[in-house]
Amino acid sequence: MNLSRRALTVIVPVVLLSYGIAAGSAYVALENTIQRLEQNRLDLAATELAERFNQYSTFAESYLIALIENNAFRGLLREHDDLYRQVGLGSAIEKTIRKFAQHQSEKISFLVVDPLKENPELFYFESSNDPFASLSEPLRNAYQQALASNRSSDWHYVRLTQHQPASIVVHERVDRITYDKPLASQMAESALVQLALEPTQYIQLKAELEQSYGAHIAIASAPLPSESKLASARPVGPNLHVNIHVPDQYLNHKLLGARLTMSLIALLMCALSSLLLYRLVRKFITAPIVQLERELSEVMDKKKENIELRNRANDELGRLERSFHKLYDDLSQAYTQTKELAEHDALTKLYNMGYLNEQTQEALSYAHRVGESLALIYIDLDNFKFVNDKYGHDTGDALLKAFAHRLTRVVRAEDLVCNGKHPVTLHGRIAGDEFSVIVRHVDDHTVPEKIARRILAMFNQGFTFELGRFPVSASIGIAMYPQDGHTVSQLVSNADNAMYQAKNSGKNKIAFYSRELAMQMRRRIEIEQELKAISFDDEFRLEFMAL
Repeated sequence: MNLSRRALTVIVPVVLLSYGIAAGSAYVALENTIQRLEQNRLDLAATELAERFNQYSTFAESYLIALIENNAFRGLLREHDDLYRQVGLGSAIEKTIRKFAQHQSEKISFLVVDPLKENPELFYFESSNDPFASLSEPLRNAYQQALASNRSSDWHYVRLTQHQPASIVVHERVDRITYDKPLASQMAESALVQLALEPTQYIQLKAELEQSYGAHIAIASAPLPSESKLASARPVGPNLHVNIHVPDQYLNHKLLGARLTMSLIALLMCALSSLLLYRLVRKFITAPIVQLERELSEVMDKKKENIELRNRANDELGRLERSFHKLYDDLSQAYTQTKELAEHDALTKLYNMGYLNEQTQEALSYAHRVGESLALIYIDLDNFKFVNDKYGHDTGDALLKAFAHRLTRVVRAEDLVCNGKHPVTLHGRIAGDEFSVIVRHVDDHTVPEKIARRILAMFNQGFTFELGRFPVSASIGIAMYPQDGHTVSQLVSNADNAMYQAKNSGKNKIAFYSRELAMQMRRRIEIEQELKAISFDDEFRLEFMAL
């Protein structure tokens, strides 16, 4: 039986258990019912909230008209004595305003503005908990906007400060003579009256709804779009709407009880059916796959070379097992080849410069911890360019491969016993005709010197290999850790300097790095650079001497 038929024998009994569909359908119906009920409740709450706001807005407009018709207000516009205006007439207006304290508003302010006067704010009174209250900046901006709009009446919902609730602000233009709305031609000379009223009961109800629903309630010029399942909007005041947006968490919390009940039933049914499915799936599907996964893990942990081919059947699992077996064979070969290319030089098969640097760094760290010495031998083949130019690059490549083969035999640790110990060597090709040998566990200079002399012995009277004898020699520089450097770059640089000193001494020589040699070489290089840069006409002159 193939894998698809096994899956079929598991799926059929599960499909017969249609409890999932029934429970899901019942829950959807219940969810819709609860959502409709909550939406109706929210609409009623929004209607009540809008009604509270409209009571305050209607009161503010009516109250402003009543104050304008008050004789004290009219005297306020006619009077030129500021002291009498503020004390006598202002007190009468304040008394009138205080009569409306029973309207349950925490804050009411009244402002009269005469734009023709140098100080346009003729009178301001505020009934609030602050006895020293003054005209706030938002109210000042509101009446300035009303003056700029050149309309006879205006209406705003303004937040006074960040920590205070918003207020309903009503503006009315008043003619100085008739005390009615001014004509359009007399609008600039008319006075402006501003009444600001805090809708306290609306604010309290708004806070209760926000706490009860966790909702966001805002007043805007139009109904705001909402992605929430529960939302409602009602008109308030002129051209405004109160918007209530309830987060989905509220409805989800209401549906939690229904979800728990149905979940318990579904879990019970799932437990019974899962037990049946578990026995079937484990017998036909899970056990073979788990075995395959275990063998794959052992292969990845390098405990086994490859998985065992247990399933001989021609089904999906058997084909998967054979595919993984072939895949790991291919990956193992590819990894071996990639590692070889990453660590070895393609021509000579010696270690390349990147691998040598990595191993040298590890050797330096170990030598620093245990307090031992380390040597870096730098080898350069002299006259190799001559071989390339005269005999061709194929001959040059063959010479490099022959030298690399012999270098491997020359630096074998078992042939380099010193004081009863075998030093550890690592050799490779740096670039072109340059090679290096890393020698670890060095007791004294005799070990790297012995290795260097064995290398030079390959070049007695040139270098001979299957293609003939060629006039090639070697120059070798040696740098020691810790006296000649503490980093890979320092050792390589100093060994390279020593190699050039050996080359300048006649080639096929050995030179240990020293500060004196380095200073002499640096001095010679500086003299050469200076000679290249100077003007011979300025620095040299011809002198004739009579004999």
